[in-house]
Amino acid sequence: MEWFDMEVLVELLVPLGVCVALPCIIVWLTLRKKTNDTNQRTQIILAAIEKQSDIDVEDFFKKMQPKETSLKIRMLNKLLWGCICTLIGVGLSVMSFYLMCQDDDFIVLLIPSLICLAIGVGFLINYFVGKKMLSKEFEEEAQ
Repeated sequence: MEWFDMEVLVELLVPLGVCVALPCIIVWLTLRKKTNDTNQRTQIILAAIEKQSDIDVEDFFKKMQPKETSLKIRMLNKLLWGCICTLIGVGLSVMSFYLMCQDDDFIVLLIPSLICLAIGVGFLINYFVGKKMLSKEFEEEAQ
């Protein structure tokens, strides 16, 4: 018997890589992008101040900010993602139950399907409750 079993090593490193390393890399890349955006804005503002000393910095900041999406578009995005996640969750659940009925071991597929289903239902609840609570804001935005 070997003292070094490759299957045991793979069974240990793959979950660690997916559960630890991947989220750390995603957070690092997101923070790096935000820092890079801030540094670029700072460079632009410093160059503008050097060329034009009478520039209004607050007005310049407001013009450089990306436009905010409207309330209606944000709510429709929640509806869209709610529908997508719910349909994926339902589809994976049905497929998992079908494969489990055929004596295959696909209960592992049931866990991500239920997570996706819960996320989708959460988005849909958020959309319908938000739509009900923000109906006055929608009317004001339409005018």
